[in-house]
Amino acid sequence: MEDREALIEYLKHMIAHEHAIVKAAKETVKDIKSEFVKQLIESISLDSLKHALLFNSIITYMTSESPFISEDQRDEIGKKIKEHIKLENEAIRGLSEKLPQIVDPNVETMIRYILTDERRHHRLLRQIYNYVNQEETLTTEVLWKLMFKEV
Repeated sequence: MEDREALIEYLKHMIAHEHAIVKAAKETVKDIKSEFVKQLIESISLDSLKHALLFNSIITYMTSESPFISEDQRDEIGKKIKEHIKLENEAIRGLSEKLPQIVDPNVETMIRYILTDERRHHRLLRQIYNYVNQEETLTTEVLWKLMFKEV
């Protein structure tokens, strides 16, 4: 059986850990002359920042019982999510069309990695949009199921 408070403390520790990774990455790239290496390290740093945000969202989920999107916000958020979906779809379409033309296997690997992320974002945004536009308010429980049902 999980100790809820111990898990929350561990997640807080992991948030600090991820922020330490971000700080280390910033220090690492400070004197790097290669833009390529610098940008790769910075992208990993952004993933660490994302992980910290996800750990924090888990804490919010575990400690909050209120819906995080009110009915009043539904229409406005729905419009913004729809625009985000459009942008993600354009990126997916463009990258998918460009991919067969890429001959460098390293570039192809990186483009496929990005394309996988874009598809995951697009799928999640469509699901969130559908729930936001339902009569019910989107609750943390519903979002939790959306985010991790494919894991």
